[in-house]
Amino acid sequence: MAMSVRNTKNPLLVFGVFLLAACSSTGPGLPPAPDSPSAVPPISTAQMPVEIPVVDPSPSIPQNQPQLPASKGGSSSPAIDTPFWLSVGQTAALDVQDSSYAITFVGVTEDSRCPQGAQCIVAGTVSVIVRVAKDAENPVEIRLSRGDVGETQSTVQVEAIALTLSKVSPLAAVGESVDPAAYQLELLIEN
Repeated sequence: MAMSVRNTKNPLLVFGVFLLAACSSTGPGLPPAPDSPSAVPPISTAQMPVEIPVVDPSPSIPQNQPQLPASKGGSSSPAIDTPFWLSVGQTAALDVQDSSYAITFVGVTEDSRCPQGAQCIVAGTVSVIVRVAKDAENPVEIRLSRGDVGETQSTVQVEAIALTLSKVSPLAAVGESVDPAAYQLELLIEN
């Protein structure tokens, strides 16, 4: 059986043509398949299948990275006993017992947490600075930290509210550092 293949750049196409030729021809001693011609006509390039590119799906968000608010700076209005996220520079305003509290995420001072993709003996520690002002007077800066290395304090009482650092995101990957302006934290305020 003689067959010419004009496009040999696509090995899958060549294999498909070979397979088509092998399936439709009859071997020695084999009867022709029902409803199939005994000879395969040559395939023109106009009849060749078109190669369809495979599109990779969009990269997925790592499992341990929370969906965070898109806004940077500005303010939010959290509720007591409900965790909420703050970006660096963002302020949360909260009214408790006839007083107004403004809680601002100043930044991260330490991040020794085990990076994504690494195996660590200890989880590490993350420390943040939060500024709290009651009735827009005399703001105080508070250090909150979570982890298993050194002295940590994840909850601090300020006047009538207790602030608890729940999470800090993002987590660095092996060999990469986190942009200080990209940090966000999850706080819980209790009365």
